[in-house]
Amino acid sequence: MGHRTYLSIHTKSEDGEMLFEANNSLPFFWIGLMDNKQLDAIKPIWKKIEELSMLEDESLLDNYYKNEPEGACIKIDKASFIKNANRTLLFLEKYASESVPLFKDFVKYIRSKFAEPNQYLLLDIFEIANFSTLEEFTITIQTDINTIETQNLQAETYLMRYDLIAGGTGFSYSKEFEDIFPNYSKAKKDRRIPNFPSKKVVPTKKSLINNIIILLLTPFFTYIVYRGYIKDGFSFWVITIGFINLSFYVYTIINLIQISKALKLEK
Repeated sequence: MGHRTYLSIHTKSEDGEMLFEANNSLPFFWIGLMDNKQLDAIKPIWKKIEELSMLEDESLLDNYYKNEPEGACIKIDKASFIKNANRTLLFLEKYASESVPLFKDFVKYIRSKFAEPNQYLLLDIFEIANFSTLEEFTITIQTDINTIETQNLQAETYLMRYDLIAGGTGFSYSKEFEDIFPNYSKAKKDRRIPNFPSKKVVPTKKSLINNIIILLLTPFFTYIVYRGYIKDGFSFWVITIGFINLSFYVYTIINLIQISKALKLEK
């Protein structure tokens, strides 16, 4: 299933309309619709949800979502949408001009959905925080927002130039957008597998500690593999778990080296 994200439009009195979705990615065009004011408003809410999710009583989190179904979502009114979209367009014209036609279509399509004065967009992106920590997640979003605001053309962003769907618009929830705007169909055909990282990870002491904990836990699974080998020999599951176990050693050691170097450079 993966971690899914959604962009939808709503009114206070009616159910919303889903416009775009993504799986295991946060499309950069969506970030381009935000500003720091909206991000600052959602931070304490995300923190509260994170704290509730760590409690043994799962009903507390369920009750929160029941009472606040839009609680984890970033809310963007029409005026903010237009202002932020115009600012992002100026940035993309200099930073990634090849993405401009698709971004213009993306904005035009969303703008056509604003039929009433009390409508607003909802960005449901909280699940992506599960890939790292909430702190790292908010830092990377804020970094991208600041990059757009300052027109910093040297910065790395969530924008995936090799995939303007997963890293740009997200996937259209209906065929309407695809039928009206051919740039979307072209971008789908042009998607390709990257041979370079799309986003620089923000190193923190917390991420260093998390990787150390993972590395310390890995020998436990090595022991499980060993016990499995003693009992069953080189069975399929022993080989599979052994390979995964080895991958965790390599992954965490490389992460620790990279994070340690990055933290030293920050000093």
